Amino acid sequence: MMTAGVGVAACGSLLASEALMGLKGLEYLVGPTAGDWILAMCAAAGALIGTLLMRARFGERGLRGALNAVFAGFVATFLMGIVAGTLVLPIFGTMFGPWLILTTAMTKPWLLLPWSLSLFGMHLAAMEYRDERDSVFNFVPEFDAT
Repeated sequence: MMTAGVGVAACGSLLASEALMGLKGLEYLVGPTAGDWILAMCAAAGALIGTLLMRARFGERGLRGALNAVFAGFVATFLMGIVAGTLVLPIFGTMFGPWLILTTAMTKPWLLLPWSLSLFGMHLAAMEYRDERDSVFNFVPEFDAT
């Protein structure tokens, strides 16, 4: 599950930092070189926090579990925009962060592929974790009463 979280943070950083780099004037606030690193780290933190807030919906089996995972992916993407935007520009970033993610996804849809695959990996890792947890807690020893 930890590896899936690192993958989500890396792929979310790709999507969100591309969206946040569209903001003009950030180099005046933090400098041209440090600004790219700060944007990437804020984007990674936003992706990880957004996914961790929705982690309870990942990992269920069946059609209901797949629909829950898709819904959690949409909400995690929205939360990624809120968190990353808040970290970069506290007031305006909170309002326009999700909008920037949406417009970036519409103008550059190929950036959604790694993000979607990382969320799918998170779903598979959570499914494996749930199966392992259920195998431990649902263990019923057999007794021979003869």
